[in-house]
Amino acid sequence: MANDVEHQYYEYLYTRGYSRPEALQRVLQAYLPLFEGYPRVVDVGCGRGEFLALLEANGHEAIGVDIDEGMIEACRARGLTAYHADAIEWLEAQPQAFDAVFSTNVVEHMSPEQVQALIRAAYTALRPGGLLVIGTPNAASIVVHLHEFWRDPTHVRLYSSQLLEFFFYAAGFEGIESGSLEVTKWEGIDKILGERPPFPKNLPHGTSLPFPALDVPTPPPFEWPNTWRGRLWSILFPRLGRWLAPLFVDMRRQLSFQHMYLQAMENILRHTWEQQQSLTQYAEALERYTERLERAIRWLHPPREVYVTGRKPADPEKSEGALS
Repeated sequence: MANDVEHQYYEYLYTRGYSRPEALQRVLQAYLPLFEGYPRVVDVGCGRGEFLALLEANGHEAIGVDIDEGMIEACRARGLTAYHADAIEWLEAQPQAFDAVFSTNVVEHMSPEQVQALIRAAYTALRPGGLLVIGTPNAASIVVHLHEFWRDPTHVRLYSSQLLEFFFYAAGFEGIESGSLEVTKWEGIDKILGERPPFPKNLPHGTSLPFPALDVPTPPPFEWPNTWRGRLWSILFPRLGRWLAPLFVDMRRQLSFQHMYLQAMENILRHTWEQQQSLTQYAEALERYTERLERAIRWLHPPREVYVTGRKPADPEKSEGALS
């Protein structure tokens, strides 16, 4: 009954456009390089055969197994090799038959005991040196926790990479590694953060003005040149002073006004400069807090799918990881 519900639900997602085939293709394409050098690959929980088709297109011999008969019919309609069976029982009946075993979005439908049994069965089905790859929703993703995990009625629980690594180790695998698929980052994160203009670099700093302060030097005392014209003017100028003085009064007044204006401008510029310094400090602080907030948001939204890989030892008798 559970499989019927799951099958009907995913058919509903596809027909309503909630599940996009192109998004699934990007995810499966990201897994493909892991299988280079492994000719014969079985996909456990193969679904409609999307990964089987990719494997065959890249020169692999691909076999699928799925418990959903409707999925197997879809695979065979595409000319793919697939079997309707319980994955654990089927793998146990295929000793050393495959170079690699792949399974994604399957273990979250299983209990821990079933997952361990699946990994041990994959170990049995692999040839020495064979590769096991298991992908699953990322337990560290808030989107997975709050939305994606709960939308499937047949999900049982999430598995962290560390727990799957332990199951691999307990089954006897070596060279165990884990990773995440960058293509599964939540698309909404960039919409939330949005695009912000780059923060301007090389903003002015310091307490001094970026120009010299107003400093009008006092001119040196005037001396008449020691020439006959100079001596003549030194005699005539004092006598002419009482007639020339009124002409210089207005000039002195204008010079005084200009000096006051320049001082006022300097004060305004100094005040503006101090305000700019404060704004620069606020802007830099805001930039730091924005970067921290962005890191925190991205930390809460890591890639939504993780995977664990492990190899069956070339000499299984010398395996150090198998636990009884």
